[in-house]
Amino acid sequence: EIWWPRIEFLLVNDDPIFTEMDPATLVRKHNWRDLPLDDVLAQLMRIRWSHSMRLNGLPVEAFDRTGQHPTHGEITLLKIVQILVAHDAHSLSEIRERIELPVGN
Repeated sequence: EIWWPRIEFLLVNDDPIFTEMDPATLVRKHNWRDLPLDDVLAQLMRIRWSHSMRLNGLPVEAFDRTGQHPTHGEITLLKIVQILVAHDAHSLSEIRERIELPVGN
């Protein structure tokens, strides 16, 4: 909900300015931590598949398009994708830790 609207905005506008968003607010809004793990994983896979198909259809030069981020400054679509991949790796690590916790913790 944070990066994909920005990507869409970046693809149709020249050098857009992105507004600041609070990820913690989104986590609370959606109660992701209270959902069954299978539901979280299924949703993650469905969303990432859809996004990867959209990215796959873009011309190579689209990845050089830039926007202005409040923290990162000028940011390309390629950098946004790298941030998303790093975020997913972190999320999967957290999920892996939850799965490996002994029962009762």
